[in-house]
Amino acid sequence: MGAPGSEVTVTPPKDPWDGDTWGAKLVAIASQPMSAAVRDSYELFLAQYPTAGRYWRIYAEHAARSRKSVGGGQSEDEVNPASVFARGVAAAPTSIELWRSYIAFAREAWTARAEVVGVFDAAVYAVGLDLSAHAIWSEFVEFVKSWEAPTSHDEATKRDAVRRVYQRAVCSPIHNLDAMWREYEAFENQAVNKELVRGLLAEFQPKYFEARAEFRARKNRREGLQLGMLATPPRGIAKEEEQAALWRKYIVLERSNPNGLAPEELHKRVEYAYEQALGVLYRYPDLWVDAAQYHADSGFGDAAERLTARARIALPSCSFVWLFSCNLLESLEKLDAARALYKDLLETVKSPAASATAKGTPEMNATLTYAFFLRFVRRNDGLAAARKVFLNARKMENIGWELYVAAADVELMLNKQETVAQNVYELGMKRFGENVAFVLKYIEFLWRCNREQKLRVLFDQVLDALPANDARIVAVWDKYVEFESAYGDIEATSAAVRRRADALGAPEPDPRKKGRGGPSKSGELDLSVYLPSAVDMALSQCSLFNLQPVNADEMAEILMRRSEVEGGTRVAITRSSASTRGKPQPKSSGAAAADEPTSGQGSSDTPESTRPLSLEEGLARMVGMIPPNVRMQPPPDLNAVFQFLQAVPASFEESPAGGVSTAGKRENETSADAANGAGDDAAAKRTKVIGASTSDADGSTRAWSARAQAPTIDVFRQRQALKQRR
Repeated sequence: MGAPGSEVTVTPPKDPWDGDTWGAKLVAIASQPMSAAVRDSYELFLAQYPTAGRYWRIYAEHAARSRKSVGGGQSEDEVNPASVFARGVAAAPTSIELWRSYIAFAREAWTARAEVVGVFDAAVYAVGLDLSAHAIWSEFVEFVKSWEAPTSHDEATKRDAVRRVYQRAVCSPIHNLDAMWREYEAFENQAVNKELVRGLLAEFQPKYFEARAEFRARKNRREGLQLGMLATPPRGIAKEEEQAALWRKYIVLERSNPNGLAPEELHKRVEYAYEQALGVLYRYPDLWVDAAQYHADSGFGDAAERLTARARIALPSCSFVWLFSCNLLESLEKLDAARALYKDLLETVKSPAASATAKGTPEMNATLTYAFFLRFVRRNDGLAAARKVFLNARKMENIGWELYVAAADVELMLNKQETVAQNVYELGMKRFGENVAFVLKYIEFLWRCNREQKLRVLFDQVLDALPANDARIVAVWDKYVEFESAYGDIEATSAAVRRRADALGAPEPDPRKKGRGGPSKSGELDLSVYLPSAVDMALSQCSLFNLQPVNADEMAEILMRRSEVEGGTRVAITRSSASTRGKPQPKSSGAAAADEPTSGQGSSDTPESTRPLSLEEGLARMVGMIPPNVRMQPPPDLNAVFQFLQAVPASFEESPAGGVSTAGKRENETSADAANGAGDDAAAKRTKVIGASTSDADGSTRAWSARAQAPTIDVFRQRQALKQRR
């Protein structure tokens, strides 16, 4: 850090949220004389962690020591400790150690009794309900008792002041409350008027009992909470996420009023719980919103407004906090304040340099902001003003398609202007004509307005123009088939199905390779995996909303026996028919292989239809099996799903029926045999039994194709559950 008297500087660590590195640097400068560099170092850290009460205390005490060393004067580089304390308790109002240090400084530096009492009052108002506030209450009582009272009137005034402090303290759920109550009893018993003493003790004893019971309950509820943890934004770190979950749980328990407090007292407890949580979760927007909404719902609109103002300081680039603040002001009927806040927000999002101020915080979204401002103006300023907002917003380069949809919805729902709404969509088509999400919204609008001819024109326009590499175009094709099913005849529907199959068809498979064909040479995605099977297509055409043309058992059978795709061709799963049950059946190649001793290699003549599926293929087929009338959203990103499943530990592999997978059972049992000295013979015997168990009790076999290696599914239990629900 340099020799004494040299320039001391603290630079932020590589990770600005590395609290340990920050703390080590500040401890190193704590012994240095106060200078501009030391002051800037403290300010830099506290700008990053404004709720770190411990470091506010270190900063203020450093400033106080420095002032003493220069004989009470103040040089150009000196810092006023009182100012640091005042800023600190405003930023970290629930820090006990900061308040105690502030009180000690005030009692030593200030001679005016009223100023010191003001600090005490502010401290007990801010943290008087904290479990650890006993020391502050004791110091407050001791300070008031130390007042000089030269006259009997002054003595009576001092005694009343001591009584008020004691009565507030014994009603607070704090440590050592029993000792505080005994002190209060002793104090009251010194009075001459015994009748008054008995009345006061009888009045406050039930409150003391309630506070003592509440202390015990709150102590249990606060188990595991770390009050001194530095406030960081959500980063996905396990320790931080655990603390966030504990704080949310604690707030829920406080709001549930387990001690049966009066509404006013309950609000104080919950308000303090939120303040404590915000000291640690200062960068979490959801907690700010939850706290402000609680105050608003409880009838404390001004407190909610103050909280949102603090939230905007804590998260200046969070659209969620800003938009919630605007909505809150509007709900409080403070339209001018809401309008001014919207204008400040719009000035921010107009700047291309508007970016995050904290790691992990996204940039403020101009489209989202303008969409909400458009609705606000329509509600409060009328139709013409709202259209003007849209015309100004669409000129911006960073506006997305969502604003056009929002403007069209306003025209359709509020202004009852279908033609104007369609014109808005047409304007959007010029800019976002190849955006699948926008096209789907336009299709939905035309469908809702029963514009059949325009829908046909739009489908012809976009189906060939949309990018073939985007898997979301499957949803557009599904809408097209659904449209023809609703408005066209049987021939038109069949033609739409064939057209979709041709457009999404897989590339020709390489006959030299087994399995499905891969991507085409041009790099286009194979979208055929999203095509429904013939059964799925027929089922969707014969269904209406949740009304299915099959019963629950038949639906379960369809879901269990989905058609499968092999090498670009659909093949049906082999099943034993009712007419052949009970008759001896020839062994399948899979059953024959199961009867033979296993050698670790598969049979060379295994049919292609029973080739095990890879995880990627299985996921793709599962998505393709979802009927179009069920899949309302674009298909998911299979690569992301596949990467997630790869990260799942093998120990979590379970069957749908709740048991461990067959493969897991085989592996565990084989390991147990090896440990018991059973050796390869027992393992081979067990493998033979498992292979033979694939045959039905009546001798028939089931060709499960690629599901031979999948976890066992208890069909009987699933059907029983369906019957019970029905």
